[in-house]
Amino acid sequence: WAMGTLGFEDYIEPLKVYLARYREMEGDTKRSGKGAEGSSRKEVYNRFIRDSLFIKVHIHRV
Repeated sequence: WAMGTLGFEDYIEPLKVYLARYREMEGDTKRSGKGAEGSSRKEVYNRFIRDSLFIKVHIHRV
C-alpha cells in the first residue's frame, strides 16, 4: 500500500524478487551455522547478485 501511495508501483515486483532471494541466501547461512559448504553457497550468492543487477536494470528502464 505505501509503495503505491508514494508512486513506486513499478518497483514492487522487482523488490519482491530481490527480497525473496535475499531471504533465501540469509536462510541458507542461518540454518547451517557456518553457512553452506562449497558451491551451493556460491550459487546462492551468484543468484543474489544476478537478481540484484536485474532489479537495477529494471529500475533504470522505468
